[in-house]
Amino acid sequence: MTGAIELHPHAGPGFGRSRKRHTWSAVALAIALGSPAAAAPDTPAPVLSLAEALARAPAVAEAALASAESAAAAARVGLAARPAAPLLGLGTTRYSGSTLVTLSEEVRWGGQRHYAVQAAQSSSVAARATAADTAAGVRSTVRHLWFELARAEATAELSHRVVADAGRLAEATAARVEGGRSPRVEWLRASAAKEALAAEALAAEEGVAVAWGDLAAFLGLDAQALRTTGGERPAVPELAAIDALADPARLALHPAVVAAQAELDAARAGHELARRLRLPGLGIEVGMTSGDPGLPGTDAATTVTLAFPLTGAPATSLADAELAAARARFDAVARAAQARLSAAAHRCRGERARWQALEVSALPAAETAAALLREAWEAGRGQLVEVLDADRSLLDVRSASLGAWVAVQEAWADLLYAADEGKGDDVPN
Repeated sequence: MTGAIELHPHAGPGFGRSRKRHTWSAVALAIALGSPAAAAPDTPAPVLSLAEALARAPAVAEAALASAESAAAAARVGLAARPAAPLLGLGTTRYSGSTLVTLSEEVRWGGQRHYAVQAAQSSSVAARATAADTAAGVRSTVRHLWFELARAEATAELSHRVVADAGRLAEATAARVEGGRSPRVEWLRASAAKEALAAEALAAEEGVAVAWGDLAAFLGLDAQALRTTGGERPAVPELAAIDALADPARLALHPAVVAAQAELDAARAGHELARRLRLPGLGIEVGMTSGDPGLPGTDAATTVTLAFPLTGAPATSLADAELAAARARFDAVARAAQARLSAAAHRCRGERARWQALEVSALPAAETAAALLREAWEAGRGQLVEVLDADRSLLDVRSASLGAWVAVQEAWADLLYAADEGKGDDVPN
């Protein structure tokens, strides 16, 4: 029988993630949370805790890029507030040899500077919120990859115990066959089960390297220098914590919604700026002429220039379209954020209920049934096939319990992202 768990991290502004499917044998996934771990190696690999992995998230390329773009947008605010560069002109006349000096400056008037600065400020807020949303998405991916590593490690640890148990069962069966108490076919069945488990154990060991490679590549670490979770297994979140994150009031402060609102504000300011730019452009020029023998002294002049915009109507039409697009984008982002939060909360509650049912009811019953059948077989009152079936059923339940635990943690990660928990309670208490 084959058990399957599907891991699927979600997409945020600027960091796409692929959908993986990992299928494991129910025997190889025979992990009851809290079961004794296999013997530690002589030189254990360094530990990478969940907190340490999350601390490395800001250095991930997507997060670093979004942070740099936010800094650039902030710098544009100061640029928009600066006046236009003054123009200094120096010259001379052909006949009199007099010196000409002019100084001209473009003047932004009628609210042009105000709305240009306002648009830049709103764009900066949007960039900062987008960077926060990207960082939250990166942390969500880190959690998914770290829990995949935890699952792979737990699978490998217990798979060796399962192989050892199967070996002892095969040895006991061989002794019964030699004593004439069991037919040889039972030994063949036990041996086949042991060999199948040994093959699964080898695959589980490679699965740890695969999971570490995925996490290391995302964090920019050396995939060849294996690190482990150190046996850290975060608890399943309580319903109260899930309900607190599922509060729709949190959506107004979600970075994706804040970014969309700021982009809408920037579009409004840009639309108003386009209207103000239809006013004639104003320029002032001050000039001075000296050294002309035909003049009694230095001559000075002041000129006011007007620039008549010929692209005002098309620019306003473009601003109208950009404003309509920003409104539609804000509505879409707000609806998507609400749907994502609701779905993540329901999934987290559902996976938690499934895990609790398996862990509290199904797993103890399966363990008791397997123990009773094994005792009966050892006392000569049962058959080996019943023991193998009971063991396989127990392993299936343990596999399902592990799968539910991983699914709860994944759903919790999605809920943290959907609710914008940020750098706070990344691990449930």
